[in-house]
Amino acid sequence: MSSKLNDYGEGCPFAKEVIEKGKVLGPIKGNQKLVLSIIDKWDDAYHVVVIEPHIWWKNFGEWCLENEPHFATKDLTAIANVEKGFILVQRLTELVKVGEILRKTTNYYDNYGLLEWNQYFNRIKLLDFVK
Repeated sequence: MSSKLNDYGEGCPFAKEVIEKGKVLGPIKGNQKLVLSIIDKWDDAYHVVVIEPHIWWKNFGEWCLENEPHFATKDLTAIANVEKGFILVQRLTELVKVGEILRKTTNYYDNYGLLEWNQYFNRIKLLDFVK
């Protein structure tokens, strides 16, 4: 089990189980082309693919947010953690489903600010794009 994956999943109540079951691919170094390729070829072999943006890709967080509507048409999302330097590609419907469970039954989101809440609820709205 990758210690990097454990570090990246720290705090997420679902990460440990998914990592232990071998349902996380990565981390893989990459750029926009890699993210787009993973999304275009998604086959549900993994629940999450972790991408570490190349050092020169400075705006990867903004890029992921700007492209969320496109990704949503394939029922996928690419969520950037700019602070830790990684991107998670996963099913949008699953993310929203577990997010709502956490929101209603735990204090997982207690430290969210206005920006994070806006992004959270925007992802729920993006379900309208899922084909």
